[in-house]
This record gives sequence, structure tokens and C-alpha cells, in this order.
Amino acid sequence: MLLCKSVWCSTVAVLLWLTVLPQNITGKMVWDSLESIQRSQALTGTQKLSKIYSLKTEFEAAKLPIDSVYARVLLLIGVHEFIEKNDFKKAVVLTESSIRINNAGGRGSSKYFAILGYTNLAYFYKGVNAFNKALLYSDSAVMLARKVPQAADLLMESIQFRTYFFFQSGDYEKCVDESTIGMSLCLQQKDSSSYLYYYNQKIQAECFEDHVEQAASEIDAIIVLAGKMKNEGELATALATKALICKKKGAWQRAIELYRQAIQKRILAGDYHNAAVDYNDLGLLYMDSLNRYADAEVCYNKAIELGKKTMNNTTLALVTINIEENFFHRHNYITAARHCIDALAYLKIYCPDILANPSAGQLKQVEAKELILITMGNKANILLQLYKNTNDKKYLIACLQTAMVTDTLIDDTRHMQAGEESKLFWRGFAKRFYMNALDAAYSAKDNTIAFYFMEKSRAALLNDKLSELSAAAFLPTVEENKGVDYKIDVTVQQQKLASLKPASADYLAQQINLQQAQDNLQHYMRSIEERYASYYLYKYADAVPVLSVMQKHLATNKQSFIHYFIGDSAIFILATMPGNVQFVKLAANEFNRNDLADFQQLCADGAALNNNYAAFAKLSNRLYNKLFKQLKVPEGQVIICTDDFLIPFDALCTDDAGKNFLIYNYTFSYVYSASYLLRKNTAKQAAGNFLGIAPVSFASYTKLPDLTGSDDAVTSSSQHFKGYKLSVEDDATRRNFFKYAPAYAVVTLFSHASADPGNDEPVIYMRDSAIHLFELGYLKNPATQLVILSACETNVGKKAAGEGIFSLARGFSAAGISSVAATLWKADDQAIYAITESFNQNLALGMQKDSALRLAKLVYMQEGGKRLLPYYWANLIITGNIQPLQLKAGNYVNAIVITVVVVIVYGCIIALLLARRKIVKKAKQKPAEYILA
Repeated sequence: MLLCKSVWCSTVAVLLWLTVLPQNITGKMVWDSLESIQRSQALTGTQKLSKIYSLKTEFEAAKLPIDSVYARVLLLIGVHEFIEKNDFKKAVVLTESSIRINNAGGRGSSKYFAILGYTNLAYFYKGVNAFNKALLYSDSAVMLARKVPQAADLLMESIQFRTYFFFQSGDYEKCVDESTIGMSLCLQQKDSSSYLYYYNQKIQAECFEDHVEQAASEIDAIIVLAGKMKNEGELATALATKALICKKKGAWQRAIELYRQAIQKRILAGDYHNAAVDYNDLGLLYMDSLNRYADAEVCYNKAIELGKKTMNNTTLALVTINIEENFFHRHNYITAARHCIDALAYLKIYCPDILANPSAGQLKQVEAKELILITMGNKANILLQLYKNTNDKKYLIACLQTAMVTDTLIDDTRHMQAGEESKLFWRGFAKRFYMNALDAAYSAKDNTIAFYFMEKSRAALLNDKLSELSAAAFLPTVEENKGVDYKIDVTVQQQKLASLKPASADYLAQQINLQQAQDNLQHYMRSIEERYASYYLYKYADAVPVLSVMQKHLATNKQSFIHYFIGDSAIFILATMPGNVQFVKLAANEFNRNDLADFQQLCADGAALNNNYAAFAKLSNRLYNKLFKQLKVPEGQVIICTDDFLIPFDALCTDDAGKNFLIYNYTFSYVYSASYLLRKNTAKQAAGNFLGIAPVSFASYTKLPDLTGSDDAVTSSSQHFKGYKLSVEDDATRRNFFKYAPAYAVVTLFSHASADPGNDEPVIYMRDSAIHLFELGYLKNPATQLVILSACETNVGKKAAGEGIFSLARGFSAAGISSVAATLWKADDQAIYAITESFNQNLALGMQKDSALRLAKLVYMQEGGKRLLPYYWANLIITGNIQPLQLKAGNYVNAIVITVVVVIVYGCIIALLLARRKIVKKAKQKPAEYILA
């Protein structure tokens, strides 16, 4: 294990020929002796350790002041104890003592050597695979080095450590951030060689994040720069990176040429390690993009040959994984299995055969998280295919066991990563893994395991945020407030960055400011995880409810629950009911997933829906037959847990004429997961029952039209509650939103919102400015039980594989608000006003949230005509907890009113059905707007 180069640059060994020091020893003499020992090339490491221990004894015997000299003695002993004796504990204790001396601020203390101590601790902990602790000490080194101008070399080294670490652990977003800071430091220090290293690393990380266009716009500049500097190593790296970009853009022949150029330069320079990596990547191109498996095999064999010259086990594992995949593509599963075992062995995970599994603890110790995740995922897939080929259940059992142990590694990897984009990247990988796990559960007819993997595939990042909110209860108030301050600083820096043009001179400087704010937050979060065990335990609570517990909950509440999983090669549907479970698999050719988008698009366009109603009716019925009918769900309350799609299930039709919507027989609500549904609601007592917000008009720069009548609509809604507040027109500001929203049980917002599937940050508009999605997480300890977003597309946002849709609705949920009613498309103002007011009235009477919304829709539909078009009534859906609101005393009238309301519900349904029959008779003479009947 190599320690940081600064230890060796500042302490390169020399022989101390004197074995006994004079009696009048001084600090300077000890320092000089240390230098002599460290510069010696004649002494072994063990001999140096012995000499330094003698210096320590002499120093203590002379009762010299405990200063930076003594601290350095301890520091060097720690280094040698770790390297020569592999004594991690002693190395840590000595180094921590050294740091305490230098941080004490006494005479002769040295911040430089305190930073060096933190840097060494980072390497020690990395050496024993304690990666979180390694990052914590690396954070400390960076934060202190930024304040010490003389420590520029240590700052650079710590950033190199972090850049490498984040790349290896798959946290590509953080790798880009660290590389950007490293580039800035190199410019200040005029270090061109390191600048090229960071630039290459940044572009590579961008490629792995699939930010191909960004990488493509930068790569030619680094090729030119490396050529001018005659830096053949970095030039070869840049050529290989450009080859990867060309591969991702489909320019395969150009990619092959670039890989071969890079390989030639590597071999001429004797860089066999990176030449092996390039041969491996060329093999990947042949295998994945061109299906030229024989050419891929030639490249992989070359990579193994070169890799064995340097005996880099990580590279050998990488190549062996791809050899395994090459045989898998050719359906040679036995040979693929053998190479899978070989790949694990290179990663120091030893399995006698494909049926055996390492423990979760063993997997956690592997530094190359990406490789071990891919290998274990491949292992599960090989076992599944072997079962399908042989029908031998030992392979199926081993597949499920492999999936379970791999799942624990997926959780650990997610917890290690700081950047959300990196988390999302690996959630995409996890989704592919969970598809195979569900396929295995389906083959095994094991509904319990299917339920487990369905849950593990759901919105893990959202559950993490909610777990973090719950864990905050185990922190002292001062710590919780400090965390909020760090988060606010990150938000401020994000806003400043968003206001700058990427090409401006201030943009890079602000990027660094943002990165420092994020580093401070991450360092703080890691530090409290270390200091508060209960906080750590609850923050990373990954347990999911078991099927039997879920069924008991459903039986108590007379509900049904449906999971949907949309995979690349299959769709899985798991319907959980109190006394029954239906597990359905649809092959890719059995279901056209474009139907979902077409259905949503028709619902969202009133004119198109009216003019093409016959096509809509057939499509709606087709979706009903595929997604719902075969599940045999009893009438009543149904909770839908979708994957990365969201449609109004109540607008599906049981007939191909489009007359019988599911809303007539079912009450639908939506959740992110069963874990989310069963999460205990910890909202505090609200100060008031209802907050209504209606800006009506908006800042001129937004160019948004006025929402005429929204003030009247929100006022009408408020009249159903006791203890309400209105923020209308000039009072509907961003500041007042954050001030008042957390204090009210129900928040109803009539406004404009903006979102599209490619927009990372949906926004909702107040009178004076916008509120971005990421800012909703800073609503502190809300008492809010329900937010009603009567604005356009508040359920729309970027789709993330394995996570769902990053919408405004999800943003409120992540802030700890248990229920959100939000829209699926651009709302019709008058329809949304009417339904929202009726919804609020029903809530105020004590109805369950899903039933209150269903009744509001049915009442709206009673008039028939165009009001029966789903465009008008199906837009608003409820996500999350559906229990009645817990309002302040005096809002509910009495139990008799509740009973009356229930009667009204059924009365409305009957009236609606009767009205529909009348409209059918009129439809033959009426224009297109009555086609729905």
C-alpha cells in the first residue's frame, strides 16, 4: 500500500548513523535526525521504525516540550507501523495524537503536519476498506488545507485522492466536481501536467454519466494541449476517451481507430496497465455495439496478457467480467460461469463454484464497487439462464440467494455516494438487476420474494431522504440547525450559479464555491453519522415490509395494492390483496409500452380527446385488459405503485366504447412504495387548518398569464375550514410560502408550474419569483398533512430509471409531507377550480383523502357532456397517505355528517349512471363534444 507521496517527498529516508544521541538533545537535533533516517537508502523500513522509536524515547527522557517535532515523530511511527507491521490500530492512534498536538495551537504546532496527518488517516482507512472514514478524514484535510497557503501540495494530493476514490466507487458526479477544483488549482499553480490528468478524469466521468455531448465538446481541446506538451500518457488517455465518446455516438469505426492509436502509444511507453484497459474497452465495442464476439475475444485475451505483466487485479477482474459476458451473449453459460468465478477471485472473493456465494460483509470490503456489483449481477443472471435451460432448481435457488446478497451491496454503494446523479446512475443499474431478480421470483412462484424485490426497486432515494428526516429526531437541536444552515448555503450557491452564464469568467469560480459548500455539508453529514449511532442506524434503515405485514394492513383497511415494474424485456405486475396475490409477467411483445404515453397524451389534450374519442376508448380498454382486468381486484380502494410512468387509472375503461370508467367502481390513490405507505406519520400539530395561496398575477420576467378567478376559488375552498389563512395576490410571495406553508394542515395552491420530462428542476411560481424542486427539501419540520397543487403538470418531471418521476409532487413528499394532490397535465382552470373546492369541502367533513377526491370528480361529472371527458376530471390524483385529515378541534361537524357524505357518494354514482344513459340517447343528434356518452 503506497501512502501519500507527500510523506515520502518530505520524509525520504536517510540513515541515522548515530545510535545514541547526546544528553543535551534538542528539538532541532531530533528533527535533523528524522530527516537523516528518512533519507537513508541503506536502512530497511523496519530499521527506520526502530530508529524513530529510539528518537521518541530520547525525546521523552529529555522532557522536551510536546510540539510539532514530537508530533512528527508520532506521525512517522504511524506510517511505518502501517506499512511495515500492518498495525492499523496503532497507526491510527499515533496519527490522531500527532494531529491533536498540531491542532492545539501551542508553540511550535504546525497546521501543515496536521493536514498531513489527516491525509495519512484517509489512506489508512482506505487500506482497510473503511471508505466512509477515509472520506471523512480526506474532507478534514481538504477543509484545513484551504485555509493554509503553505499546504497547496497537500490540498492537491487530497483532491487527487478523492477524484480517484469517487471514480472507483462509481460516484461520477463527485469525481467531476473534484476534477474541476483540481483543474482550478493547477491553473493557479501553473501545473500543466496535473491539469491534463484532472481534465482527462473529468471527461471520463462525464462519459460514464452519459453526458456525452458535454464530454465531446471538451475532448479535442485536451488532445491538442497534450500534443503541444508532448505528454504521451495523457494524450493516449484523451484518445481513448474520445474513442468512448465516438462509441456512444455510434461512430464505431472511428472509435476503433482511436483505441488502436491509444494502445500503440501506451505500449511504446511501457504503460501495459492502461494498454490492457484500452484493449478491454475495444473488446467492449466489438461485443456490445457490433456483436463481433470473436474480435472481442481477441481483444480481451490481449488485455489479459498485458494485465498480467503488471498484476493489477482490478484490471484483470474488469477484463474477465467482459470475457464472461462475451460467452453469455453466445449462450455458453457454463464457460461464462467459470469466468465469473475467476473475476470474483481477482477481487479477492473466493467461491468454489457458481452455486456458492460470498457473505455481504465480504462484498462490502471490495474497493471496486462497480466491478463487484456488475460481477454479482451477472452471476445471478447466469444462474437464472442455467435454470431456464436445465430446469434444475439448484440454479434457481442459488440465483435468488445471489440476488439477496447483491441487494445488500447495492444499498451500501448507494449510501457511500454523495452526488445525486451518481446515485441515479446506479439506480439505473439496480433496476436491471431487480428485473432479473423478479424474473427469478416469478420462475420460483415465490410471491414473498417478489414483493421484497418490488419494494427494493421503488424510489430508494426518496425513502433515504425520509429516513434522514426521521433520523434527525436523534440529533440535538443545535446539530439539526447546523445541518439546515449547511443545506441553505448549498441552495444559495446553486442559485448564484444558475444566474451565471456557463461561458462567463465568474462561472468556474462559482462552481468552486458551490463545491466547497457541498463539501462542507457532506463533511458535516459524515461527521454526525460517526458521532451519533442512533442517527446513523435510522438514516440507513433499508428494511422493507414483508408481504404478510402488508396483507394484514390491507385487510384492516379493506384495500388492494398493485406494484408495476416496466423492464427492458418484460413487465411484472404484483397485485397484493388481503387474501390473495396475483403475480403477472408480460413479455415485451405482449405489451406496447407506447400505449401508456399515447393514453396520457390523449387525456392531456381536450380537443384531441374529443375528436378521437373512439380511438381513446379502444386504447383505454386495451390498457385496462393488460394492466388491471386479469388481476381480479375487488371493487373499492386500490393503491397504485407505478414504476417510471404515471397515468390516471380511474380513466381506464372496462368497455371499448369508453362508457364505463374505473372511477365508477374503484377509488384510486398512488404511492411511491409500500414502505412509504406504511411509514408512520410524524407530522406535528398544525397551527391552523387551511392555507390558501393564489398569486393571481406574476412577475413580468416570467411572461405568465394571470390566473383570473383563482383568488375566488381559493377563498371558496377556505370557507369549509375553521382556522384558515389566505395568501392572495401581493401576499403570495416566495418568502410567505416558506414562512406559512409548514404551519397548516392543508395547503392549497392555485398557480402556474413548469415541468417537462427532460427538466431536472420543475418550478412552481409565486407572485414575485419561482420555487425550484430542490428547494422544497428545506421546508423545516412541516405540520402539513396534505398539499393540493392546483397548477399545471405538478406530477411531471424527469424520469429516472429505478426512481420514478422527479416532480414537484415528489419534492413535497421528500420534505416530509405525507400526502400530495397534483396534476398530470396542463389543467383546465375552471375544472380544476371546481374539483379542488369540492375536494376541500369533502376533506373538511372528515372523508378519507382518496374518497374525497373521487367524490369531487363524480360531482363534477354529473352534468355530463364534455365534463365526462377525462381531460377535465382525471387530471388531479392523490399520492401518499389517504387517511382523513387530523384538523384542529371544531372543524368536523359530527358523525352524522360523515354518514350523509357517504350516502351522497353512492347517490352521485347512481345519478351519474342515469345521466349517462340519457346522454347516450342524445348523442346520435349531438355534435362531437358528446361522443364520450
